[in-house]
Amino acid sequence: MWQKLLSSALDVLPRYIHEINKNTGDKNSGGYFCVFTNDNLISPLGVLKIGEPPQEKQLKYFLLTQEKAQRLLSNPDHDSSWESRDVDINKFGGAIRTPDYVLSFSGLPEINDETLMIMFAFRLGMIPTSQVEKIIQFSGNQLVMSLLD
Repeated sequence: MWQKLLSSALDVLPRYIHEINKNTGDKNSGGYFCVFTNDNLISPLGVLKIGEPPQEKQLKYFLLTQEKAQRLLSNPDHDSSWESRDVDINKFGGAIRTPDYVLSFSGLPEINDETLMIMFAFRLGMIPTSQVEKIIQFSGNQLVMSLLD
């Protein structure tokens, strides 16, 4: 299953980034996607470069996507990394929990990282609308609901 998840990410996330950019006017071209199982804090199943993030920011995004996921895994009662967000110490939103996995992205504006992960999980049938609504309570994400219709 997780191999299919990584394959799907490579296939659809660039299109979803384009869709988000079209709706926000942003011009971000990529970042890093990370997936962990809900029971493994140490080793991600994969960290993938998606699109073409700026060369000078690739290491930052590579590390941030994993930090977001690991922080969420460290807080088992949280559904989103937004719940432990603290921008003063570089702890950002952009990771979400599904029943089996934690999905994370870094490379877009923070709210769009979250939007991308919700779109991905929702469109793959990994989370229902009720879970989306629960996640966005913390971020106040208004964009995502319009993109899920």
